[in-house]
Amino acid sequence: MFHVRKITLKNFRCYSDFSVEFSPDINIIIGNNAVGKTSLVEAIYCLGLGKSHKTSADADLVKIGENYAFVKAEFTDGDKKDEIVLSFVNGKKKLQHNQKTVGRLSEYVGFMNTVIFSSEDLNLIKGTPADRREFMDSSISQNNKDYLVALIRYRRFLKERNEMLRQTENGKALDEILFDSITEKLNIEATIIINERKRFLDTLNERLNRLNNEISEDKENGKIVYLPNREAGKLAEAFKERRMLDLTLRTTTVGPHRDDFIALINGKDASSFASQGQQRTISLAIKLALAEMCKECNPRLIVILDDVFSELDALRQNQILKLLDQKNQIFITTTSIDNLSESVINNSKVLNISKEEENER
Repeated sequence: MFHVRKITLKNFRCYSDFSVEFSPDINIIIGNNAVGKTSLVEAIYCLGLGKSHKTSADADLVKIGENYAFVKAEFTDGDKKDEIVLSFVNGKKKLQHNQKTVGRLSEYVGFMNTVIFSSEDLNLIKGTPADRREFMDSSISQNNKDYLVALIRYRRFLKERNEMLRQTENGKALDEILFDSITEKLNIEATIIINERKRFLDTLNERLNRLNNEISEDKENGKIVYLPNREAGKLAEAFKERRMLDLTLRTTTVGPHRDDFIALINGKDASSFASQGQQRTISLAIKLALAEMCKECNPRLIVILDDVFSELDALRQNQILKLLDQKNQIFITTTSIDNLSESVINNSKVLNISKEEENER
């Protein structure tokens, strides 16, 4: 079974120099607040996508007062072994796979899938559209290289188009031919993104209602509704219609960078009409559905439950683990083992992180 056997952290977040070996099954990481539990599983997540789920700034991952950090992990999959090293040195990021430098992140993403459950999952329901777009982007990119490439290109063309719009503020004439060319390229990549987001959410919905019903004991139906800023086939015309507005506001006002989705419970908007418990249930169901999808695309899956079990009773804890594929390596962080059911503890390796660190960020 694929799993991370050992991880070493150097100047990563609150860790100066830390190394630990894991069980291929369930690992429970116990410790008080601000000792580095979340930072440890964040490091594991970084090895999956080459970036953190908590910050977009790589500099935040480097221990205060240091100019470099690295995460090194040894992975085992039957007889096959892999070493991954992710380093941050003087603001530059480098990824190495079996001692060979990875030229582009898109070449590496897909080596393994990582699904993380955390209290921040409520942002899928109550957060900003940017939170939900990030969920779609990171989830789809793990198993769809065409989407990742389209996303990278779209962001580059969007930046170029917005820069041209902003330059008109200083009286610079717009290069119409170049502007139209960039807009056309933007439309091509946007069409891929919109279509793949729709396909992803349709597939997620095929699993979501079943899982939401299982967690809620058949009391709540769950569904996600995609809200594209524009349908793919209507985007080219929208760029033309919004041209003058874009010039006035000096920014691109249409496109998938303004997409969103809403979660429904029993047909009603969960952000407005659902209780905190119902919102937590559907956010868990969304991530469980994602884990199922990832496993179907790539058997190399690692699941992280970051301080979410403390909010669930023993019955719900066992429900979640039952719904998760037990053939995956699972990490659970918590402040107390007392919050976990006996059956979970008996089937796990317990790691106690007791050394307090004041510099965790």
